[in-house]
Amino acid sequence: MSSESGGIEWAAASVWGGQRRAESPQAQHHHLPADEAVGRGASDLFLVIEGVGDDSCLLLGKTLVQALLDEPEAPPASALSRALRAACVRLETHALAPARELIALGASAVLIQEHGMVLAQLLPAQIYLLQQGQGTLRMWPDTPVPAPMGEAFRRGGARRWDLEIEHARATPRLGATLLISTSELAVRLRPSHVRRALDQDSAEQAATWLCNHLARGAPHFEALVVRTAPAATSEAGWSEGQEDLGPEWEEAVESDAPPARPRPARAGYGRPASSAPAAGFSGVVANAWQRLNEVLQGRLRLMLIGLVAVIFLIFILSRVIGAGPAQEVATSPTPNPQALAAAERAVADLSNVTDREQGQTAVVEALAKISALDERSSERAAELRSAVEAQSTRIAGLEPPPPPQPSVLSAEQINRPTQFSAVTRFGDRLFVLDAPRAVLAVRPGAGPELLLERGGNKAGQTVGDLAYLVTTTDGVVSIDSTGHYWFLTADDTMRSGRLPGSAAWQRVLGFETYTVNLYAVDTGANQLLRWNPTALGTYALPPDEWFGSSVPAEIATALDLAIDGDIFVLAANGGITRYRSGEPRPFTLQGLERPLQNPQAITTAVSINSLYVVDTGNSRIVQLAKSGQFERELVGVASPGETIRDVWVDEAGERIFVLTERRLSEYVLPPEGGPTVTLTPVEPSSAQGS
Repeated sequence: MSSESGGIEWAAASVWGGQRRAESPQAQHHHLPADEAVGRGASDLFLVIEGVGDDSCLLLGKTLVQALLDEPEAPPASALSRALRAACVRLETHALAPARELIALGASAVLIQEHGMVLAQLLPAQIYLLQQGQGTLRMWPDTPVPAPMGEAFRRGGARRWDLEIEHARATPRLGATLLISTSELAVRLRPSHVRRALDQDSAEQAATWLCNHLARGAPHFEALVVRTAPAATSEAGWSEGQEDLGPEWEEAVESDAPPARPRPARAGYGRPASSAPAAGFSGVVANAWQRLNEVLQGRLRLMLIGLVAVIFLIFILSRVIGAGPAQEVATSPTPNPQALAAAERAVADLSNVTDREQGQTAVVEALAKISALDERSSERAAELRSAVEAQSTRIAGLEPPPPPQPSVLSAEQINRPTQFSAVTRFGDRLFVLDAPRAVLAVRPGAGPELLLERGGNKAGQTVGDLAYLVTTTDGVVSIDSTGHYWFLTADDTMRSGRLPGSAAWQRVLGFETYTVNLYAVDTGANQLLRWNPTALGTYALPPDEWFGSSVPAEIATALDLAIDGDIFVLAANGGITRYRSGEPRPFTLQGLERPLQNPQAITTAVSINSLYVVDTGNSRIVQLAKSGQFERELVGVASPGETIRDVWVDEAGERIFVLTERRLSEYVLPPEGGPTVTLTPVEPSSAQGS
């Protein structure tokens, strides 16, 4: 997607699962109109968001723009920081994204005005700036941000928006190019990648280059390329950077000056036709000549003319004598710096190639650039060819990319981007939450069935942003962000209602069930809530506060919970605590060589002997005894760029279902083996027939 606005050329680079998308709400552009009443000029806001779903991104951008328009007279840097903070608070207040997702929220906002730009960032995020005609490449923050979430940016169960917003100021030259990217893309970028992308002829070509060279095997990423070169009709001031303007701009300014007046006609030898003073440069010359004629008369004039002629002759002779060496220097062979630099970049990029097919194409491109060099670069070209041959041998030995793992449900079947976040099973069907859009059911031998869809009407109730999915002994319960629930029973009847007390929710993190009771952790209210059904099977009674007045401190940083009679609480820092009847029970993590990094979910049940923890930072599932002793780690379930979101375990059937944001797959769960077990996928035909 490419466009121009107010003399700014920009393009979006959007890749989802290795394939470029034409549009995405993750990367946004907003044009803020001028407001003459308060003296505010038009400006452009470029926004890249990561870590939350598409709808949350749209809300964040809309709130940010409105907040900026509400503060027309504030300094741009402080207004942008306050606006971004207000947008984050609104996103959290409306609970359109799960609270665990808000921990990974990152945003980069760039506001470009007539005289410069200001930045505001919520880490993780990354912005690069390449000034035209300069070799320096600037980057904010000055240390690349790890993806998808580094330890330094995890703040437990909540984030302090008032502390984490960072802003900076910069005055780009005309022709400067910005790259605003997510951390998923930044972690793949090297300085040579950024330079090569931003050196392209247009923002559209830069975005295309990013997609073509970094998309293969990449996770979903978003980026904006913004070039501040004005359009041909633009008359924007950019006055703070005019000392850096190029020749073309200077010629355009000079052409707008009033034309010089014509020289006056001459009446006789060396005298003007009129005594009126001449204007402009020609008038100065005429007046000077007139005065010189009046002073210099006769022989004095001739002597001066002769002296000038001698000096002029000496000057001509010196130029003729020095022409030989100067010409020789001018024609001495020197390499073409642009072509040589392009060839060197192409060769250097080969060292980063990890895909054989992509590498073979890159080798051909590098050799073509080397062959384009002229004979003045022959020595350097030979060195580059040797480097290409070495890299070509390495690339030829690379293993081909593994085939995609079989899946029970995939984004391709839905035919749109997905954000699968929870999976459960009831009867012979699996149920998947695609937050916040839908709940899908998968029956053996059949494709996915749309059970609930946001905006639809089901059981007499309009479906909102779907946020939670659990099963009881009687059926499946889906809950939206406002507390409305839909209960699907074993006979496929559905009833709906609203959970009492949901209007007072502050930051509900997740739901779990035990028999027919519903449990929810509200970290904002620092409490564990429990709903007991009525005799009719509806949740019409107010919830109990399970901990009463003595709530343990761990609840404030809770991330997820699992129940088998005891309640296991998973914290964002990887800690696990165990409670029975409101009191803590002994539980100590032991034997875990690698600590949990960015855990996502914990699951168990009365029928399950172990605890299973989704450890996204290490791309594994950790199996623990219910006493806390490490048993084994399960790996091989996430392809490059995928994040494990949830699991459903059937120990008796020796099966485990693993959910990423794009697919649900079934694996064999061997009863023994360790400490590291690579799971074997079950083919879709077997999965659907089991």
